[in-house]
Amino acid sequence: MAEIRPGPLHGGRISALIGVSALLLVFISQTSGQSMSDGAAATTEVAVQSFLESHQFASVSRDQAGGIRRVYGRNLATGNSAVASAAALCRNAAPMLGVKIDDLAPTALPQRQANEIPVLYDPATGSYRFTALHFTQQRDGVDVYGSRLVVLVRNQPGFSVVLANAQLRNLHGYQIARADVESGITDLTHQSVLAHAGDISELQQGRAQIVEQRKVIFAGIGNDHRMPRLADSVVVQKGTEKWRIVADAETGVILDHKPLICRIDLITIANAFSTEGIGADICENESVAPLPFLAINANNTVYYTNKFGSVTVPGQAQQTITVSAGLVGRWFAVTNAAGPSSMAMQSIAPPGPAILTFNATNLSEHERAEVNAYIQANRIRDFVLKYNPIFPTLGGQGFPIVVNRDDLFCPGNAWYDIPTASLNFCEAGVGDTGQSFPNTAWSSIIYHEFGHHIVEVSGSGQGQYGEGFGDALSTVMLDSPLIGFGYFDNCTDSLRTADTGVSVPCSSSIHFCGQALSGCIWDTRNELINTDPQEYQDILANLLVNSVLLHIGSTIEQDLVIDFLTLDDDNANIFDGSPHFDAITTGFAAHGMIIPPLDPISIDFPQGLPSIIAPNGTSTIEVSIVPLSGMLEPGTVSATFLINGVPVVKQAQPTGRGNAFTISTPSATCGSRVQYWVTAQATDGTAIMSPFDAPANVHETVAAYDQTEIMREDFEQENGWTSLPLDATDGWWERGEPISDFLWTYGPPADSDGSGSCWLTGNHPGNSDVDDGSVRLVSPILNVSVDSGMLEYDYYLRLTNENGNDRIVVELTDGLSPWVEVARHDLDGGFAWHNARITPDDMATTGLTNTGTVQIRFTVSDLTPQSVVEAGIDNFRINELDCQPDIIPGDVNGDLSVDVFDLLDLLDAWGDCPQPCPPNCPADISPDCSVDVFDLLFLLNSWGSGPPPSP
Repeated sequence: MAEIRPGPLHGGRISALIGVSALLLVFISQTSGQSMSDGAAATTEVAVQSFLESHQFASVSRDQAGGIRRVYGRNLATGNSAVASAAALCRNAAPMLGVKIDDLAPTALPQRQANEIPVLYDPATGSYRFTALHFTQQRDGVDVYGSRLVVLVRNQPGFSVVLANAQLRNLHGYQIARADVESGITDLTHQSVLAHAGDISELQQGRAQIVEQRKVIFAGIGNDHRMPRLADSVVVQKGTEKWRIVADAETGVILDHKPLICRIDLITIANAFSTEGIGADICENESVAPLPFLAINANNTVYYTNKFGSVTVPGQAQQTITVSAGLVGRWFAVTNAAGPSSMAMQSIAPPGPAILTFNATNLSEHERAEVNAYIQANRIRDFVLKYNPIFPTLGGQGFPIVVNRDDLFCPGNAWYDIPTASLNFCEAGVGDTGQSFPNTAWSSIIYHEFGHHIVEVSGSGQGQYGEGFGDALSTVMLDSPLIGFGYFDNCTDSLRTADTGVSVPCSSSIHFCGQALSGCIWDTRNELINTDPQEYQDILANLLVNSVLLHIGSTIEQDLVIDFLTLDDDNANIFDGSPHFDAITTGFAAHGMIIPPLDPISIDFPQGLPSIIAPNGTSTIEVSIVPLSGMLEPGTVSATFLINGVPVVKQAQPTGRGNAFTISTPSATCGSRVQYWVTAQATDGTAIMSPFDAPANVHETVAAYDQTEIMREDFEQENGWTSLPLDATDGWWERGEPISDFLWTYGPPADSDGSGSCWLTGNHPGNSDVDDGSVRLVSPILNVSVDSGMLEYDYYLRLTNENGNDRIVVELTDGLSPWVEVARHDLDGGFAWHNARITPDDMATTGLTNTGTVQIRFTVSDLTPQSVVEAGIDNFRINELDCQPDIIPGDVNGDLSVDVFDLLDLLDAWGDCPQPCPPNCPADISPDCSVDVFDLLFLLNSWGSGPPPSP
């Protein structure tokens, strides 16, 4: 893989680009079949150079053919929303990717109403760190076969694009005749496809049929880039066996084929791996476990058990109720292919309990397989939803599972059928080679096959990636590297292991190559268990589950680690590392992954960022420079503060403790916002800033000597807040716990502060947003000073229209004056909660004067044109700011300590004070408008007063 990284000088980058361009042209000229022209390739390279020159924090990685596969880094594009940022990235990067901007079409994943996918759920904040937006490439409305673009946007102000994964094709002005698109499959193509299907081993017996067809543009597969042509994409079926075959629409020549059944194929026993693992039913004991979400039939009504396997059925005393159930639930329906499916029934009078026990005797392999399939499928589903509560298609009902099969690939197999989205497992038996196999319905095999479903509904290809992800999902779920222990009908061998040395690139079988991904996950797990022994499984599972939403294609690429590092990153800057950078890169590098280089240094704040700074300029900010791939250039650490829009630069002072510094803050009016950023330079000349994209984004604090929280509202109780519908037809403010709805994913998945409840617009399943008007939430009277009080709140806002008509308007009144607008939120905030504050400076602009009778109200509007507007308010606080400094006699310079600097200032001011006096004479301690021996005695008497020195 060739890689381009930004450097301090453009010349180095240009040279790298020219070298890569030359390699690309050589490769293209050697590609089999019709290939891209040298002119088109050169044009693309010019676009790459232009993009990198205008995006100094960007890098690209390429596939083996030289095509752009990933664009990553920081500040790739920004906008007012995730959609706007993704659109900007598409617009700016299209020439580099070799496509027209009009050819990129948003693509919704199954059961999604939009192409936006929330990624990396954080239970602590109840929000998602990222939004992934999916696009496919089209030309004149016809899909380009195998194309995909995934853009990852960080859910923070500015909505910075941090990653784009691409599998796109340069169509070189290719045009399609509408008559060709609308024509059906030709006899020549029909015959060619069925003849090819007969050559596929699984389809040799019996007659294959074409069950689905559509036109596509074929321009190559994977690293094989070809001139575009119109093709027929057809699904061929014989029994339950299905393949997708792509043929040239004009000649009938077969261009690609792939199976639509994902399975573990273990017939070739000689090539199996002899490893240990977690066991089949022949290797493990059975114990009682609850059946969650099971459908219970009683009184001609269906009830569902909870996750603990219990449910209350309404009835009357002395009235016998008959309850019955099969292994069919809210999410999964198990069918027994070997005979009647298991049932349980009991008649009993309330209060019971009625106990329905399946597989009570534990003597039947078939019954045990049904129970195993149902329980383990629910467990892996819950596991995935823990790390992404609205993962695509997991909100559907009745997912089919067939156990105890003896047909098709059985025995010794399990598979996921893509068209029917079903899991299939074989009964125990003896294969053609004489090898015996146990029943395949048990934990690691079920997890692996469910992993294929996760891959499919995420928009990724299967192949070696699908096999690797299935193994990795089982590995993380079970915290074991072993997949399929007992698969060879003994309890000494397993099918595969993640504790392996398989690396990428890999050209062996897809099952073998898949171990490269599970190996990365297992080795990363072993690193994390040393650094995060309590949280390693959650960290790894969160990254793995969400990474699949970004993947394109069917291979395990050497730069796949970029996806994991980007998701792990906590500041939209992958080049300064991530919280678990060392563990991830160590685990992935062990399997051939190419690790992106780090910036030479990074800026850290060991004491955190200050929530307030002293108005008199006596506060300090602690800064630490962390060497990554380089060293700090001495004397280059500074901070730029914006005071009323005027920049004030403060040089950092060394503390004498390595690369630790302090930065003194400037003076500012108490109650005002203070914005700032920190800059440092490495010895190689690279400038690093925090935030990295300053001054577009800056750190922010408030000037005050202290602050006291006098009220916090988490909305767990009714405390006088009032909901007013105004003229809206739906979406009125409601207080409660956010309802998770898989089919309406615009509302927040959780509240902001973790207490459970918040105020929401329309908190019910389905289309619950504000419609055709405005709704209002009004606070009770608040005891807040308009001179020194600061209001803070968290807000949630999803908008599909950002024309300014749809918004949250925030207003204040003191009970005597009219309502006055103090803030307005009219940008889509993605899937995250955002913090806002109203400072004393903000309140001063309203003209409000009456302390203690302040009210705040939030008005949410969905105006013309009608669109989606979902809003929430939570974690409301009132802080009282202290604008009076602590007074220490003798503290002439106001730094809250009495020392030699105060003595020097006093001696400089010796004599009569300047007029007017007071107050313009800080050295006049007595006070008598004269700096004399009495002031000196006061100072000496207070010598050493103040806070202890910093360690």
